[in-house]
Amino acid sequence: MKLLLENWREYLKEEAPRPYTVPHPPEWIEHFGKKLVQGSFNVTDHEVGHVAPGPFTKFDDSRTGSHTAGDPSGVGGGKYNLDSLFGPMFGNDKENLLNAAHIESLGGKYILTAKINGKFAKMSINDLRSYFPQTLEDGTDVSGAMTKSVKEFKQWLINQGYDGIWWHSPGLTNKAGLSALTSNALSVFSAAKNAEITAYRNLETGEIEWEKGQ
Repeated sequence: MKLLLENWREYLKEEAPRPYTVPHPPEWIEHFGKKLVQGSFNVTDHEVGHVAPGPFTKFDDSRTGSHTAGDPSGVGGGKYNLDSLFGPMFGNDKENLLNAAHIESLGGKYILTAKINGKFAKMSINDLRSYFPQTLEDGTDVSGAMTKSVKEFKQWLINQGYDGIWWHSPGLTNKAGLSALTSNALSVFSAAKNAEITAYRNLETGEIEWEKGQ
């Protein structure tokens, strides 16, 4: 009977209408987190790519999302964006990352090569959107409340010992039919701590302008 009641409570928690116009309470954040995380993996010196508007050799966490989201003059127009919430995104699939359409959408001029270390939670971007939507079906903008909830979700992940997220959705495409960047990418909560830039290349000239140790 006790197990039956616990299962019923979990069912009600999952099926109950969610007032997305207000932030999720802590117990929902934990419940959703356990639903969203599909496993974890640890990486050491894992090589990835990161597209940027200009060259630099170290990440500054205080500027996270400034180009893609936080800055109204950036490519994100100051709107909600994964970079601004979960840290810089790195492409596991460099070929996909360097697709001309993706480069244009990111406003990229350089490709940075970096080595990543840490523990990452595996999840799907579509699952995240289902629990933390930005707009409801009737057009109601709930980005304020849900952005606050996403930040609390990030803190929950940090409390579980994660350094970032591995977005894993094989076959996921964007509106243009291209393989989505979030089909196979890493978001790093603190790039200053867990990402080391080893080289950068000018995308217009194709030249490697800087390489660590050279």
